[in-house]
Amino acid sequence: QLHKAYKIIVDDLAKRGFRPKLQTLDNEVSDIMKDYKDTENIDYQLTPVGLHRRNLAERAIQTFKEHFIAGLCSTHPDFPLVLWDKLIEQAVLTINILLPSRVNPQLSAHAQLYV
Repeated sequence: QLHKAYKIIVDDLAKRGFRPKLQTLDNEVSDIMKDYKDTENIDYQLTPVGLHRRNLAERAIQTFKEHFIAGLCSTHPDFPLVLWDKLIEQAVLTINILLPSRVNPQLSAHAQLYV
């Protein structure tokens, strides 16, 4: 399942003119993912155990969690928490509009990919 989801993301980025070159991962990766990354010429580095600040993905996850929780705090007090998953798409859109692109900091991450 993870391999399939990763392939979808890589293919989507490729359609938009972006190819991953290097990915920093947690301290382990499956053989299937290693083979796929080799096939796609994507280099990877493993982050040492306990050194999360070196992993940009860990920082991105933390940023998204904070953004998502802030969004939840702005909902009506009677908002049913069983519907939290309906807010994910909006949270992804707004955070990508707010964050600058790493390729061109003059653009938002959203504009870099979708405009």
